[in-house]
Parts: sequence; C-alpha cells; structure tokens
Amino acid sequence: MQKTKTISKSKLTLASAKKNAPALHYVAKIVCSNCLTKTILTIPKGVTVLEYACKTLCTNCGCTIVEDLSGE
Repeated sequence: MQKTKTISKSKLTLASAKKNAPALHYVAKIVCSNCLTKTILTIPKGVTVLEYACKTLCTNCGCTIVEDLSGE
C-alpha cells in the first residue's frame, strides 16, 4: 500500500503564491501582531519583510501588520 502525502491548505496556498509571484519578488507568510491573522505577502526584492509589513495594512483589523519598533 502506498503512502498518501497530505499537504495543508496553508502550504498549498504558499506554494501557489510563490509560483505566481512576479519576477524580482519573493513571498513571505507573516502573522498580524494585533489580531494574529496569517497573511501571505508578495514582497519586492531589496525590501525586507519587516519594512514591507510595517507599511502594509491587515485585511482583518486594518492596523499595520507589524508595529515599527525601531523608535524603542
């Protein structure tokens, strides 16, 4: 009997996002620091995940996904 490989929906979505990402972009899965909603971002190369997430609004709660803690 062969083993069946199961893939979670989130892994499938992440793989699909990576496949469909434009050239010179990469994909990152992050979690909102306020409401803990998981989000997949397509980020231009040369920009860090933290920089991009600080400028991106959460689709669930409307806040910036990651608070900018550089002032502390």
